[in-house]
Amino acid sequence: ERDLALVNIIGPHSAMMIENALLYEEVKRASDRLALVNDIGIELASLTNITSLFRQVQLHVASVLTADRFCIGLLLPDGASIEYHYAIDDVIAEQPVTLKLHNGPLARCMHDKKSVLINKRESRDKRDWFPPASGIEPSQSLLAAPIIVGNRAIGVISTQSDTHSSYT
Repeated sequence: ERDLALVNIIGPHSAMMIENALLYEEVKRASDRLALVNDIGIELASLTNITSLFRQVQLHVASVLTADRFCIGLLLPDGASIEYHYAIDDVIAEQPVTLKLHNGPLARCMHDKKSVLINKRESRDKRDWFPPASGIEPSQSLLAAPIIVGNRAIGVISTQSDTHSSYT
């Protein structure tokens, strides 16, 4: 009976310690994310051109998300075309690609001013989700967010993966 009484005392204390450990891990993860966002903000404030900006953002995004393909697209003054700076497998394209806006998920993201998450490409969807690159298989997962200044979407940022269900 003494042993049973001891276990009855230890059980609730153990539960509190485990709960505290889980909460600590959750807070630590949130803190790490905020620190990363802060670091990115500080670095971006010192950049003076889109190429440097792209390199830094791509590096940071790839450090926390699967980024088999990554792009930043900026709407051109004509309002009908977008210039994409992009990387494939961490290799940054030397020149941006300009494409007309189409009906894909990146254009939808900009038009609706809402993030887009696709975790499984439909088999019939053969469109390029980012500027075309010959000889590579299409992405299977996509995460995109509009770049908004004031109330106007001026571009889109997207990371994409070769595997299904890469993003939450």
